[in-house]
Amino acid sequence: MGTPVTQGGIARNDSLIPNMVEDHRCLLDLFGEIQQYAVTAQWRAVEYQLAEFRAMLTDHLLLESVKLYAFLKQQYGHDDETLANIQDVAGLQP
Repeated sequence: MGTPVTQGGIARNDSLIPNMVEDHRCLLDLFGEIQQYAVTAQWRAVEYQLAEFRAMLTDHLLLESVKLYAFLKQQYGHDDETLANIQDVAGLQP
């Protein structure tokens, strides 16, 4: 699975991107459910599903920040141009 990294760095995780893509699919599915509940005025279901959506999205964004962008910064920190592109795409401060 992951490639070990020395000196306390972040290890490569080959399942990270597929897992994140699956998160995106789940979030989109949940968003579609929320829309359907809203169309049919099932407001308690909308409220419940929005809370679920928020929790899933928060978890996903934290994982993205900690695992993906931190790993990319670790890997490409020596390359100013690539690092600037990563920070731009991620909306991170330099």
